[in-house]
Amino acid sequence: QFIERTINSVSHQTYQQIEIVVVDDGSRDNTAQIVNQLAEKDPRIKLIRQQNAGVAAARNRGIAVSKGEFIAPVDADDLWHPKNVEKQVSCLINAGEAMAMTYAWTVDIDEQDCLTGNTRSSVYYGNIVPALLYSNVVGSGSASIIRRRSLETAGLFSSELRNQQAQGCEDWDNYLRIAKQYEVGLIPEFLIGYRQLGHSMSTRKAEMTQSSQLALQPVAKQFPLTYKRVRRWSDALDYRFLAREYFSAGNTTGTWEALQQSFRLDPLVTVFTFSVWNLFSQLTTRSLSHWLSSTRDSKQSHTEEANPAAQLAQPATQAVRRPSRLKQIIASTKVYLRSLLTAIFPDGAINTLRMRWVSSQVCP
Repeated sequence: QFIERTINSVSHQTYQQIEIVVVDDGSRDNTAQIVNQLAEKDPRIKLIRQQNAGVAAARNRGIAVSKGEFIAPVDADDLWHPKNVEKQVSCLINAGEAMAMTYAWTVDIDEQDCLTGNTRSSVYYGNIVPALLYSNVVGSGSASIIRRRSLETAGLFSSELRNQQAQGCEDWDNYLRIAKQYEVGLIPEFLIGYRQLGHSMSTRKAEMTQSSQLALQPVAKQFPLTYKRVRRWSDALDYRFLAREYFSAGNTTGTWEALQQSFRLDPLVTVFTFSVWNLFSQLTTRSLSHWLSSTRDSKQSHTEEANPAAQLAQPATQAVRRPSRLKQIIASTKVYLRSLLTAIFPDGAINTLRMRWVSSQVCP
């Protein structure tokens, strides 16, 4: 559904010296046909087809047939800002061999490529191992560019998670192995569009939890006491993300339950996090709106019963349209304003102190 938009966002990068390897991991739709049509217009595009083997095997296949010095994974429904590759490659070249990977900030988008308001903007760079134990601070599998030699040293993407029916954290696992040996750079700009759909793999909570536990298993064995505490913080963070997804899906009950679980696991940060207060205000607004709407509908139904002709005067359903340019600008402004408020809330300082403690335990 989105492959053409994704490829177009990659092919229109300001950094043009790229090859685009599309690995069709056993699709049963017209993906291959779409890619072949695009390849006829752009010789940089190469299509590889294989039987379904999972995200790790697909990425490793793409890496194997590629020739570039840098590897930039991108999922088939995500988007890149035109300057994404240029900025990240420049950062890697200027830093030298000590830096293995860079990443940029991410905004969530919907099926129409419009901003949902959610962002993934980490402040960590250099030695990001302590932060990665807490959560996948890189944000998404489409946000990074990795030096090929570093990948070969640290290891490619692991298919072991799929073998244990725990897909979802292959990127996190890979980032951890790279970060243990190399520095990681950060481009503090929103350059990645991460598409959030109701059936996305990242929304399957149980499988993702098992996947993250397997990805962090080596750390759990080496630093059991540290891992136990960090795991509670990480699980609370997961529940806050889950609350946002429930809210976006219109599940008010699920939103409240996820927020309660986050508070139970990590009350300090949950109380002092802007996204929680923002979600709470949205929940309150939605509940009030539903109450007013139900009251208005009740009055309207009585009126229509008294006057059947009023039902004939209802306007026809309008076709779904993409938001206007003004609405998109307002949405963009909200994203940056929300990022600013997120940055100044106390949870940032608390997490910084926590990361210093974790670093003293695992990276003395």
